[in-house]
Amino acid sequence: MRISEYSLIMTILWSSFFILFIFFFRRSNLFIRYFGLNLLLLLFFGCFVRLFLPFEFSFTQVIRSETLLNPLVQFFGAPRPFFWGASVLQVFCAVWLTISLSLLTHHLFVLRQFYKRYARFPMVSDKRIRRIAKEVIEPKDYNHVKIIYCPEGFSPRVFGYFHVKILLPNYPFTDTELYNIIRHEYVHYKNRDAWIQLAVDILCIIFFWNPMVYLLRRDLDRTLELKCDYEMVQKYTTKKAYLQTLDSVIEQIKWQRKLRPPATSRFEVNAEHQRIQLLGQHKNHDRRKKSIFFVIGAALIVITLFVSYLFVFQPYYVPDAEAFDEEGVRDWKIEEDGAYIVSNGDGSYTFHDGDNHAVIDKEAMLHMKESGIPVFE
Repeated sequence: MRISEYSLIMTILWSSFFILFIFFFRRSNLFIRYFGLNLLLLLFFGCFVRLFLPFEFSFTQVIRSETLLNPLVQFFGAPRPFFWGASVLQVFCAVWLTISLSLLTHHLFVLRQFYKRYARFPMVSDKRIRRIAKEVIEPKDYNHVKIIYCPEGFSPRVFGYFHVKILLPNYPFTDTELYNIIRHEYVHYKNRDAWIQLAVDILCIIFFWNPMVYLLRRDLDRTLELKCDYEMVQKYTTKKAYLQTLDSVIEQIKWQRKLRPPATSRFEVNAEHQRIQLLGQHKNHDRRKKSIFFVIGAALIVITLFVSYLFVFQPYYVPDAEAFDEEGVRDWKIEEDGAYIVSNGDGSYTFHDGDNHAVIDKEAMLHMKESGIPVFE
C-alpha cells in the first residue's frame, strides 16, 4: 500500500465521478423518493473514502499510458531554469501547501470570531422557550446545548462542536413552531452534522483548486437538511405542522443576510422548494421498496469503490537504441544511491531514482538487480 502522484490523480478523477453522481441525484426528487436519502449519504461516504484514502494496493494493476501521461510527466517533472531548477510539479506542490495552510489559518480565525460574537449574544430568558427547550433537549445534553438570541436576522441554526449553541432569531414564533425549530436544530446536533461539515471544509481546504469539492459541500449541506426534515416528520411532529413551520420561517427570514459560519447547520431557506415538495410527497408505507432499492444501490456503490482501486494509469518509457550495448543489454545510468524498483504486479516494474521514475520490463529489472539496486516485490 503506497501513495504516488498517479494514485492521487486517480483519486481526483474517481472522487469527481462520485461528486457528479451526487450533484445529479440530489436534485432528482424521483431518485430520493425511490432510493431514499440514506443511499445519497452513502454516496457521500464513498466520495470521502476515495478522497481520504488515495492509495495503491497490492492488487492494483498498472495501465500504461504513453500517449497522455508521458508528455505530462515531461512537462511537470522537468527542471525549469525560471524556477531556479525546480520542476513545475514541485512549484505547484509548494503553492498548494502554502495556500492550504493559509486557508486553514483563515478558517480557524473565522471560527474564533464567530465564537466570540455568539458569546456576546444573550441567553433566552423567555419561560415559554425554556420550557419547550426542556421538552426537546435530553437531560444529559442540557449543560452542553444552550439557546441564545441572534439579533442579526439569521435563520435558526446550531453552532459548535462540543458546547453547542442553538441560535433563535427574535421573531414571534408560536409554541408549535418553536418546538419544531428547536427540535430540528437538536436533531442536527444529535446526528453530529457539524462534524460531517467540518470534514468537507477540510476537503475544501486541501483541494481548494478543485471546483468539484465546492459542489460536494453545497450538496452535503442540503442533503443534511433534507435528512433532518425526514427525521422530524417520521418521529417528532406531523407533516402538516412541520410544513407550516417551514413556511413561517421562510417568510420571516427572506430578508436575512447570507452569511454561513463554519460548523453551522441551519433551518435554511436554500432549496426550500425541493424540501417542501419532498415532504409533501413523503410516505411511510414504501419502506420495503426503498430497502430493496437501497441494497441494490449500496452494492453498486461498493463495487464501484472497489473497482476504483483496481487500476492506476502510469507513463511507460522504452529506452532509445543508445540505451543498449552491443550484447543487447540495457545500459542504465543511476544518478542517485537511493534508487529502487517496485513490482507493479502485472509483470512490469517501476524504477524510482529520486524524483524520476519509469516503468520497465523484467529483463531490465534483473539487469539492475544484478548491479545492486533493491527490488520490492
